Amino acid sequence: MKVVTFEIATTLVQLASPSSRLFSSPLRDALKHYNLPCPTEPEMKAAFRRANSRVAGELPNYGAEIGLTEREWWENLVHNTLEEAGLPQRVVRSAAFDLVFQRAYSSFGASGVWEAAPSAEHAMRHAKKRGLIVGGVDNLYSR
Repeated sequence: MKVVTFEIATTLVQLASPSSRLFSSPLRDALKHYNLPCPTEPEMKAAFRRANSRVAGELPNYGAEIGLTEREWWENLVHNTLEEAGLPQRVVRSAAFDLVFQRAYSSFGASGVWEAAPSAEHAMRHAKKRGLIVGGVDNLYSR
């Protein structure tokens, strides 16, 4: 019996839009929902890119090496993004943060966020035609 596994994130499925856009819109929507200060879309995208670069460098592999969960890593990224966007500490380090974070984080579970990677279906069908058992593995997204 021969088996082939595919990495799910980025090989079989991918984000439907650039992460800065997918991330900034739900975060801005959450800030607006709770009547909190909200940067413009370009400001939020730029803040996300800067924060993402810094957090990814400080906590590679989603912080797994120091025992962070995926959710804790994303909370760190959101804190850094809001700070980069110039939001006051009363927003970044308040009880409202948990509400804003949960609302934005939950949006990544929506079906429109992910799409099949261009060659995913072809690759899996090809492997199955060759008699291989096909599996998927992922360590990016615990949900």
